[in-house]
Amino acid sequence: PSNPVVGPWQASLRWSEGVLRLDRFSAPHLEATADLPLALRPGRGLGWGELEARLRVTGLPLARLDRLVGTRLQGRLDASGAVRGPLASLRPDLAFTVDRPGAGPLLLQERWQGTLVADATPPAGGPGAGGGLLRLSALAPAPPGRIEARLDRRWLPERVALQRQGGRLELLGRPDGYRWTARGFPLQGLALALGRDRRFHTLQGDLSGKGTLSLQPLAFNGRVDLLRPQFLGLGGRRVEATVAY
Repeated sequence: PSNPVVGPWQASLRWSEGVLRLDRFSAPHLEATADLPLALRPGRGLGWGELEARLRVTGLPLARLDRLVGTRLQGRLDASGAVRGPLASLRPDLAFTVDRPGAGPLLLQERWQGTLVADATPPAGGPGAGGGLLRLSALAPAPPGRIEARLDRRWLPERVALQRQGGRLELLGRPDGYRWTARGFPLQGLALALGRDRRFHTLQGDLSGKGTLSLQPLAFNGRVDLLRPQFLGLGGRRVEATVAY
């Protein structure tokens, strides 16, 4: 069998002493094991206990997640750790490394490392509704930076905050419509693809402004104020513009 995200896979599953055991799940970029208690309740059918799973992801192309997010992704993902809890409100405890992530025409030419854990703040769906908190830090030689993203019960980001060198960029909403605000956020490390060959060109400058961003499909607009911009070999002191993509 094959899956659009993990590719061809093999699994070994067995039932033992009231527990459904996944002794082995193997795919080109994923290895996992798991235990799930099951009990037959008279008159009520099967009762599910709490899942206990361990997994390891190695070099997963983020492009495999295009369909889930609704836009073209780039980069590779490594992760390891555990996922626990009731199936309706799983609690992740994972370590992540993301290499050169990108979405649409934008590419972040850096490596970021961090964790994905259960969100201690009760989500909008009420206690036990699921979701998580993703925290990442830029790895040297990139300038220090932090990303914090709150994920909803479908594991899609509903709030993302990026901080670097005193600047901040924040997204609020859903993949089909975020509101973005920026205050002195440095664009160092970002690249923009142009032309039919989608060749990437580096960006420079400090971004301030606000507007909207959609990933489903990709669209961007807003009022932009750039200090010390540089792009395609051209530079300046300041650029103010209304931008739509």
